[in-house]
Amino acid sequence: MNQSLRKNSCIYLDYAATTPCLPEVVAAMAPYWSEKFGNPASQLHSYGWQSKAALDQATSRIAAVLNTDAKQLVFTSGASESIQIFLFSLVETLWREAGQRAVHALSSPLEHNAVVKTLKKLSDLGWLELEMVKSLPDGRIDFADLQLKTRPETKLISVMAVNNELGSFNPIDQISQWCSARDIFFHTDATQAMGKFPIPLHHWPITALSFSSHKFQGPKGVGGLFVRRPWLQNLSNWSFGGGQDHGFRSGTQAVPLVVGMAEALDHASLSLEKNWQHVSGLGARLLDHLRAKKILFRLNGPAWEGCEWNSSTSPSLPTRTPYVMNLTFDDQPIDLRLSSLAGLAFSVGSACHGVDFSMSHVLRGLGLSQNEARSTLRLSFGAPSTLAEIDAAAEILTSAFAKAP
Repeated sequence: MNQSLRKNSCIYLDYAATTPCLPEVVAAMAPYWSEKFGNPASQLHSYGWQSKAALDQATSRIAAVLNTDAKQLVFTSGASESIQIFLFSLVETLWREAGQRAVHALSSPLEHNAVVKTLKKLSDLGWLELEMVKSLPDGRIDFADLQLKTRPETKLISVMAVNNELGSFNPIDQISQWCSARDIFFHTDATQAMGKFPIPLHHWPITALSFSSHKFQGPKGVGGLFVRRPWLQNLSNWSFGGGQDHGFRSGTQAVPLVVGMAEALDHASLSLEKNWQHVSGLGARLLDHLRAKKILFRLNGPAWEGCEWNSSTSPSLPTRTPYVMNLTFDDQPIDLRLSSLAGLAFSVGSACHGVDFSMSHVLRGLGLSQNEARSTLRLSFGAPSTLAEIDAAAEILTSAFAKAP
């Protein structure tokens, strides 16, 4: 485990919010802050050549992990920006091509707010006719309902790979094939899947994919957007300036951050199954402990058995990720037990909600009552998590939620 985490008496189980940078990532970035500091767009001297070479190499490394072409990648400040610039650019393009008529799109009410609020804004502008697809009781998208609601004029479907609050894994392989066969643009928010599960873009005909580096032990402030050819060159431009990133997202590229992201993704890709199995075992151990202590709780999302490892080329994907665990305790509001939970780093929903104890749209969409949502917390695990931490966390949860006989 990372030594810096051991020095903190609080057990960190909030990896879905952010992860610690690997030491190798910090070391890889170091030269590009003050030694090899050139602007990669400055191609008249060695400082710029050096930075451009590092940027190109990092881009190629990321593309190799995704089994795609480096020319289909754009670097952003993170998944939220990737989502916004792609959806705005695509929908405006389609709206203009349709003679300024609203474009029909499908999505899920359980998406991250970066998607939910962007699609709402596009609907408010009159550019989008948005229709929501039902969710199954375990939080996965109802693929049959998606098929039913797809119209001949449907142009866009946006469904996340892994739900950030529940851990439910959507069948993005099936959805991408469904969209490809009908010339529908398919965007997936892969923030909680990237670096944790293989995403073979040469097998899955996904149009666009967004992700953030800091979710897989890379640096904060950088992420990526994959857009399949030829659409990257054909979309409306929402970023103006020097024309970096194929003219789609202008601005001086953050070479140290992109280098760090490539290093982190390389490390993650070498241990995907190992880390998945490790984290899956930790989650199962925690659930077993709580059940043994007769703590009254419910696991939201698919059953834990659904996180059994299936490779991306298997007949079916897992139904959940083991990295995220969402628990509802029996009529025991989290905000009234914060002192008992002080030794545990957790969240009550998406990290973007901060310390807001109001019901998240995800829990509402799952059908939880206000009281149930108030009694719900999210734990999320990472490769650095240890058995000792899980056992200690289980004791903290037992102490906080055990009911007097």
